[in-house]
Parts: sequence; structure tokens; C-alpha cells
Amino acid sequence: MGFTIGLITNFVPSFGTGPFLSVGAAKLFKSNPVAGFIGAVSIVWAFPFCFYLNILVGERVFPIDNILEEPGLAIAGLSIGLLFIKGMIINMILFGTVTYYLVYSTIKKHRNFLLMCVHKNWIIQKQ
Repeated sequence: MGFTIGLITNFVPSFGTGPFLSVGAAKLFKSNPVAGFIGAVSIVWAFPFCFYLNILVGERVFPIDNILEEPGLAIAGLSIGLLFIKGMIINMILFGTVTYYLVYSTIKKHRNFLLMCVHKNWIIQKQ
């Protein structure tokens, strides 16, 4: 859950505070904050793609022609902002759900192997 929360923070324009927001969000949802940090940092390089994907999905689901016809929304910047927010919400739900189930099934499948690797390499020093 923490990794997924960290991953979906890349869809939000956080101006460099995404890893810190992901740690706070992971604590808020009572999941692993370290995994949230790793999830946020793992694809921080893909933020421009996520930003573009938000606008693309928002425009695909809610075409800009319909938004410009609504009264009071003739300002182009506001309409693009609305597309971005709608696309961001859809992407966060979609990618969050897919990522959560992929990570969950992978960990569930390989849990014993991962625990054995940690157990063999974990050296506890007695004082």
C-alpha cells in the first residue's frame, strides 16, 4: 500500500515535495512510509509523462469542446486545468489499483523466498 501511495503522488504536481507528501500520505493510510518514499522516488523521472497523461486522459474522457460550451468556463487555462484535475483523479485511481494488485500479488507469491533472503543476510550483533 505504501509503495502504491508513493507511486500515485507522481500524478500530482507537488513541485519537488512529492516524496515527503508520499511519506505523510503513507502514514495517514497506516501503511509503510519507507515504501511510500521508495515508490515516489522510483518514477520521479516520469513526472512529465504523468503530467501529459493527466491532460490526455482528461481530454479523452471529457472533451474540451464540451467544457468550452459551458457558461463561465470560456477561459482556456481554466478548461485545461479542469481537464488536468479530472485526468489526474482517473489516473490515480486506475494506476493505483493496478499497481496495488501487481505489488500485492508479487509479494504474496515470493514472500517466503524474500523472507529467507532477509533472514540469511541479517546479522544481529550481540552487545
